[in-house]
Amino acid sequence: MKKKIQVAERTFQVESDDQYLQQMSDPFDPALVALLWALVPRDAVVADIGANIGLTVLALSQMAREVRAFEPSPTTFAFLQRNLACSGVVNVHVSNIGFGAESAQSTITFAANNRSGGYVSTKIRPEKDHVTENIVIEVFDVYCKKNNFFPSFIKIDVEGFELEVLSGANKFIAEYKPVVFFEMNHFCLNVLHRVTVPDFIDSIKKIFPYLYAIDHDNSSIVDLYDQELCYRVMYEHVVNHRYPNIVGCFDASVRNRLASLVSVPVAQEAPPSSSFHCFISSRDVLRAAWRRLRHLCCFWRPKIRNPEGMLQVSALPSACLAGELLEIPLRVCNSGMQSWYGVGRYPVRLSYHWQDDAGASVVYEGLRTPLQHDRISPGTEVTERIRVLAPDQPGVYTLQLTLVQEAVIWFENGSFRSCFHTINILPND
Repeated sequence: MKKKIQVAERTFQVESDDQYLQQMSDPFDPALVALLWALVPRDAVVADIGANIGLTVLALSQMAREVRAFEPSPTTFAFLQRNLACSGVVNVHVSNIGFGAESAQSTITFAANNRSGGYVSTKIRPEKDHVTENIVIEVFDVYCKKNNFFPSFIKIDVEGFELEVLSGANKFIAEYKPVVFFEMNHFCLNVLHRVTVPDFIDSIKKIFPYLYAIDHDNSSIVDLYDQELCYRVMYEHVVNHRYPNIVGCFDASVRNRLASLVSVPVAQEAPPSSSFHCFISSRDVLRAAWRRLRHLCCFWRPKIRNPEGMLQVSALPSACLAGELLEIPLRVCNSGMQSWYGVGRYPVRLSYHWQDDAGASVVYEGLRTPLQHDRISPGTEVTERIRVLAPDQPGVYTLQLTLVQEAVIWFENGSFRSCFHTINILPND
């Protein structure tokens, strides 16, 4: 199939034969594109290891001076070549190879309906509904020396094979100190390579003096050298599939580029007294504002499995008129391990239920009130205001104030303590 997709600032016609392209959003992964804009300087030379059909390559081609894309699967590489030929970009060179700890003839396996999950593994190789192809693996250190290739930015997306690639690139990374951006996927690490997430992080800490984990939508950036925060990242990654992106580097100023992605404080670096605040660089004010708008409107938020916390109201009226619109101040406390996002898809909203004096539900789907805060982080308490529409008929009712993550969960169905109050609804004469 062929599909037109906006990638960064241009629209391209892209071709593939799988669900990956069929299900791809338009524009292509705004969060990833925003992250790459922050990390890739205009004069950068980039290595894209695990290029797939080329969507990330097309984004990088608009940011960097030169891009070399590496894709080991012969059939996927053919789509990559066709997509780049149709794109008109002139600063991308492609090679049909993969990288590892040593040169070898190997295989790559992927689901027949999804090329993006292609992986190299000697541990497991399913046959049903999967395709396996022979590939060539080279050593990145050797390739760079032989081809006079000196990338300042390396992107690695190899489905759990990251440590093998980094092992073969160890000399180059130690000498030339590029910024390296790669994926952390606990399923691929654990199932395909028998590597645990703590072992993975410990291994890459031996390579990079600065190491950051970035959430899906760039709303949270965490220093992995902070042990307490590193534990939280591992928990959120394994349980809630958050923090899939890792940036390793040698230059402390990279954190300022990451900080430009978001408008909320980034987790601070040790020592705890030193603050790490986010800012938008004056060079890219408009672009950053547009990225932020897309963050608010488009991005999927993690599904909340068990909301923990409580809602407190200092004063509620004992009576009001039928059909009256109330505005009630309250305090919301998040005592769980997940952030509650008031923006994006699956947002958290304030809402309520009404029951009559017999306990029957009168209004279950109450009005939704957007949170005044984009995010309520674990361990925080914030002040909000909720709008409540009184029932149309007079009587004695019970009002239950609560929160809801749209299309996911009403908070009272988890470990969240909502607020109940009896109100006399008076005739509206």
